[in-house]
Order: sequence, then structure tokens, then C-alpha cells
Amino acid sequence: LANNPQARQLELALASNRIDELEAANQRLPQLDFSGSFNARGRSVDTAAVPETGTPAAQGSWSEAFGNFVNEDISADGLFADFTIRGQLDLQWDIRNRTAKANHQRARAQIALAELNLQKTQQSLASQVIQAARSMRSALKRIEVSDLSVELSESNLEAERARFSAGTATNYDVLSRIDELNRARQDALNARLDYVRGLLEIQTLNGEILPAYGIALAHS
Repeated sequence: LANNPQARQLELALASNRIDELEAANQRLPQLDFSGSFNARGRSVDTAAVPETGTPAAQGSWSEAFGNFVNEDISADGLFADFTIRGQLDLQWDIRNRTAKANHQRARAQIALAELNLQKTQQSLASQVIQAARSMRSALKRIEVSDLSVELSESNLEAERARFSAGTATNYDVLSRIDELNRARQDALNARLDYVRGLLEIQTLNGEILPAYGIALAHS
């Protein structure tokens, strides 16, 4: 019964509920977040004039700032001339956490309900399959008996017609034999119809009725 549409839908719903339960359980756990940043800087400096030493005034420039990103002696001073590293660690933990706890309990209850619905549906489907199989077996027996009854009725009709030709039977006797043959044929037809109904019922419950008749559903 794995292909039964109703059972399959309930199985998918159960799988979705289990995912929701995992997410709700995660919400009850402490939350630990880490963030960090790295910033490198290049600087330029204005130089004031010093008359005593003959040092002229100089104004900082963009080229000097970009040039100061990297140290001249990397092996001794490192790659970047001026940089800042920042890190932050955040811990959030609601000890009671009533909302998350309630959501988790609700998700678990929904899983239990989905499992119960699936179990009941599977039991019902199994019972229907057993009943359909019994109907098919009964119909097969009735087909065998009704086919024998048709053969016997045909023989009786031929014999009755022969007696009518010999003048030992009446029209009523022949008509009665014809009526018996028609009833036998009707019983045989009903038995075959019951067998087909049982087969269709099983194919429907197993989700195999469309493939059995060469009909394939298009998947989007």
C-alpha cells in the first residue's frame, strides 16, 4: 500500500511535521553568535616646517596614505603598517524559554497525531484490500459454478427441444429451459463483474489503477 495516494499524503505530512519538530527543538537551545572584522589603514601625515634644521613643510597625500598600507620590512614588522582586529561573541539563552518549549511540545503532539492517522489509514486500507481479495476469490468460485450451470442449461435446452420435436414436450417446457439458461448466463456475467470490481478496488487501493491501464500522470 506504499503507493496509495491517501497513505502517501499522510506520510509526507508526517515527514513535514518531523522537520517542524526539529526546528522547534533547535529554538530551545542556547544561541551563540560570533562576529569579527579586520581593518587595515594607510596614513599620511602633514609635516610642519622646522627653520632650525631647514626642514620644509609638507602636506600629506593620497599616494603617501596608500603607500603606508604595507611595511617596508615585512619580515620584521609584518605585512600591514596599521590594522585593527575586532571580535564579538554573543550568547543568548532564555532559561525558561516558555514559547519555544510550548512550540516544541505542540510539534511533538502533531507528530503523534500524524502517526496515529497514518496507522489508522493503513489499517483501514489493509482491511479493504483483504475484503476485496475475498470478494475476488468468491467471484472466481461463482464463475466456475455459473459456467457449469450455463453448460448444463444449454444441454437441458437442447434436450427439451428434442423432446418438443418428438411431441413429448410443450412450448412452455422449452421456454422454461430458455429462462433457466438466461438466468445462468446472467449469474455468470454478475460473477465476472464482481471479480472485475474486486480487481479494480485492489488496484485503486494500491495506487496502480492508472499504470495498469497505460495511463501515466505528467510530472511538473
